[in-house]
Amino acid sequence: MKHKPNIARLIPILPLKISHIFDYLLVDTIFSRDMSKKKSKIKAPVSPKQAAVNPDLLTSIKPASNNSVELHILAKPGSKQNCLTGIDNQNIQVQVNAPPVEGAANAELKKYLASVLDVKQSSVQLQKGHKSRNKVFEVSNMSAEDIQAKLLAQVKTNK
Repeated sequence: MKHKPNIARLIPILPLKISHIFDYLLVDTIFSRDMSKKKSKIKAPVSPKQAAVNPDLLTSIKPASNNSVELHILAKPGSKQNCLTGIDNQNIQVQVNAPPVEGAANAELKKYLASVLDVKQSSVQLQKGHKSRNKVFEVSNMSAEDIQAKLLAQVKTNK
């Protein structure tokens, strides 16, 4: 819905130049926005390719090429213990018991994911996010449905 400026508020500035009126309208529309603290819950769109594969599959777990799966992870380093705290369409939240120093948290996260998924550590590779909390891991030789089932079971045991 577009904001309509109040014409009565424009009367005092009519002798000004046209450019000043546009500046006034711009400021008026910027500061008259709804600044409520309600957070909208926006669901991530599911890609058509992924929806065709499995409509129940979360978008944080994406089938990749050559029998591998991408996991979008939000790492929380420096916690008391390693645990999965939640899974949604954007990320898999994982607390890691290692400081974010010189790749220690990445190595611990890789080790933890391998233990949760019951695969070798060589099957789990960090693709993106070496220095970020948002990471993309690639797990080879495992289906996306199996990974989702194991991760959801782990989240339920942590709660």
